[in-house]
Amino acid sequence: NESVDVVVRPEDVDIVPTNEGMLCGTVTSVDFLGVHYEIIVDIGGFKWMIQTTDEHFVDDKVGLYIEPDAIHIMKKSEYSGLYGDYSSYSEELDHLSDIVEEE
Repeated sequence: NESVDVVVRPEDVDIVPTNEGMLCGTVTSVDFLGVHYEIIVDIGGFKWMIQTTDEHFVDDKVGLYIEPDAIHIMKKSEYSGLYGDYSSYSEELDHLSDIVEEE
Protein backbone atom coordinates (compact mmCIF):
# COMPACT_ATOMS: atom_id res chain seq x y z
CA ASN A 1 0.00 0.00 0.00
CA GLU A 2 2.58 2.57 -1.03
CA SER A 3 3.00 4.82 -4.05
CA VAL A 4 5.19 3.48 -6.84
CA ASP A 5 6.44 4.52 -10.27
CA VAL A 6 5.90 2.10 -13.15
CA VAL A 7 8.74 2.55 -15.62
CA VAL A 8 9.28 1.18 -19.12
CA ARG A 9 12.34 2.24 -21.09
CA PRO A 10 11.66 3.58 -24.61
CA GLU A 11 13.90 0.92 -26.16
CA ASP A 12 11.94 -1.87 -24.41
CA VAL A 13 8.68 -1.17 -26.26
CA ASP A 14 8.23 -3.07 -29.54
CA ILE A 15 6.09 -1.65 -32.34
CA VAL A 16 4.02 -4.47 -33.82
CA PRO A 17 0.95 -4.83 -36.05
CA THR A 18 -2.21 -3.60 -34.28
CA ASN A 19 -3.63 -7.14 -33.98
CA GLU A 20 -0.48 -8.20 -32.02
CA GLY A 21 -0.27 -5.20 -29.69
CA MET A 22 -1.15 -4.99 -26.02
CA LEU A 23 -1.99 -1.35 -26.75
CA CYS A 24 -2.82 0.34 -30.05
CA GLY A 25 -2.29 3.93 -31.13
CA THR A 26 -1.26 6.39 -33.83
CA VAL A 27 2.25 7.57 -34.65
CA THR A 28 2.35 11.37 -34.18
CA SER A 29 6.08 12.09 -34.52
CA VAL A 30 9.15 10.39 -36.02
CA ASP A 31 12.72 11.62 -35.58
CA PHE A 32 15.70 9.73 -36.99
CA LEU A 33 18.64 10.12 -34.61
CA GLY A 34 21.35 8.47 -36.70
CA VAL A 35 21.26 5.06 -35.03
CA HIS A 36 17.58 4.73 -34.18
CA TYR A 37 14.20 6.39 -34.59
CA GLU A 38 12.50 8.18 -31.72
CA ILE A 39 8.79 7.71 -32.30
CA ILE A 40 5.83 9.18 -30.40
CA VAL A 41 2.67 7.05 -30.32
CA ASP A 42 -0.59 8.55 -29.04
CA ILE A 43 -2.81 6.06 -27.24
CA GLY A 44 -6.02 7.72 -26.13
CA GLY A 45 -4.25 11.00 -25.38
CA PHE A 46 -1.33 9.40 -23.52
CA LYS A 47 1.87 9.67 -25.53
CA TRP A 48 4.56 6.99 -25.49
CA MET A 49 8.12 7.61 -26.67
CA ILE A 50 9.60 4.54 -28.35
CA GLN A 51 13.14 4.05 -29.62
CA THR A 52 13.44 1.60 -32.50
CA THR A 53 15.61 0.80 -35.51
CA ASP A 54 12.46 0.10 -37.57
CA GLU A 55 11.09 2.90 -39.74
CA HIS A 56 7.50 4.05 -39.17
CA PHE A 57 5.59 7.08 -40.41
CA VAL A 58 3.33 9.77 -38.93
CA ASP A 59 -0.33 8.63 -38.90
CA ASP A 60 0.61 4.91 -38.95
CA LYS A 61 -1.72 2.82 -36.78
CA VAL A 62 0.51 0.57 -34.66
CA GLY A 63 0.41 -1.84 -31.77
CA LEU A 64 2.78 -1.73 -28.80
CA TYR A 65 4.13 -4.84 -27.10
CA ILE A 66 6.05 -4.81 -23.81
CA GLU A 67 7.77 -7.90 -22.43
CA PRO A 68 6.57 -8.31 -18.83
CA ASP A 69 10.19 -8.38 -17.61
CA ALA A 70 10.68 -4.90 -19.13
CA ILE A 71 8.16 -3.34 -16.74
CA HIS A 72 9.96 -1.95 -13.69
CA ILE A 73 8.19 -1.11 -10.42
CA MET A 74 10.11 1.38 -8.30
CA LYS A 75 9.46 3.11 -5.00
CA LYS A 76 8.13 6.58 -5.70
CA SER A 77 10.92 9.13 -5.49
CA GLU A 78 10.56 12.60 -4.00
CA TYR A 79 11.43 13.80 -7.52
CA SER A 80 8.66 11.79 -9.25
CA GLY A 81 6.60 13.97 -11.56
CA LEU A 82 8.82 17.04 -11.16
CA TYR A 83 10.88 16.84 -14.33
CA GLY A 84 8.50 15.42 -16.90
CA ASP A 85 8.53 11.96 -18.39
CA TYR A 86 11.43 12.22 -20.81
CA SER A 87 15.13 12.95 -20.73
CA SER A 88 15.22 14.52 -24.20
CA TYR A 89 12.96 17.12 -25.72
CA SER A 90 11.33 17.91 -29.02
CA GLU A 91 8.52 20.29 -29.85
CA GLU A 92 5.95 17.58 -29.10
CA LEU A 93 7.75 16.19 -26.04
CA ASP A 94 7.69 19.64 -24.42
CA HIS A 95 3.90 19.39 -24.19
CA LEU A 96 3.38 15.74 -23.22
CA SER A 97 2.77 16.59 -19.58
CA ASP A 98 0.38 19.47 -20.31
CA ILE A 99 -3.03 18.93 -18.77
CA VAL A 100 -5.81 19.28 -21.31
CA GLU A 101 -9.31 19.54 -19.92
CA GLU A 102 -11.93 17.72 -21.94
CA GLU A 103 -15.22 19.44 -22.69
